[in-house]
Amino acid sequence: NLKFFDSGHKGIVAVALYVEAMNVIITGGQEGTIKIWDISTLLCVRSFEANQTKILALKYIPHKNLLAVTCRDSIVRVYSLNKSEYQMWTLLGHRSSVLSLECCVNLNCLLTGGSHTDKMIKIWNLDEKALEFEWKDENYGASCLLYIENLFRLIVGGGNGKICVYDMLKKTLKETMDSGQDGVLGNNKEIVTLAYEGEKDLLYSANGNGTVNIWNIARYPTVNVRRFSYNLKHAR
Repeated sequence: NLKFFDSGHKGIVAVALYVEAMNVIITGGQEGTIKIWDISTLLCVRSFEANQTKILALKYIPHKNLLAVTCRDSIVRVYSLNKSEYQMWTLLGHRSSVLSLECCVNLNCLLTGGSHTDKMIKIWNLDEKALEFEWKDENYGASCLLYIENLFRLIVGGGNGKICVYDMLKKTLKETMDSGQDGVLGNNKEIVTLAYEGEKDLLYSANGNGTVNIWNIARYPTVNVRRFSYNLKHAR
């Protein structure tokens, strides 16, 4: 049975995140407000303003019970979601908007991907709350990040359709793949979604032009198993 409810945001819901461990949906609005919703009651249990600009990305950090948030500025805000606390600390260092967030639980770090004007991917130690390492990214911004825990691999989707694979233990670039294909439903090659199927070692990447690529990342160099397109403005 479908349920609908008023999000309470003044503008559009820019991003939403489901947190299974807490049974909540976290929404970020165009106006910079974050709301936490209890799924069982569909009631807003918490609301706070991160910034007066659009929320770009949300990431739940399970082993710390933290929420990382980025807006249309260069600041990464981290909130405690413990009921007895209302804490926030900030990570400074990017020069422009941070487009993507990812958490590495087994390495106890947060990853942040900057825009094409920032060109940096940064690794932050969650205990020290400080920068641990950084890479320069030339792929028109890190539009999305995906960490594969058992392989210690960071997958970075770029705004130009490039996919970079980093070894998180050695802190080195392992390989680069090109997901773009000219003439397929427009020329928007930005990687908008990355997903990993562990049982088959398959990586799925979706471009802004509606193209989906399937990669076998168990092999080196990575093999593009299949490419197909939907007649959609965006693939998610």
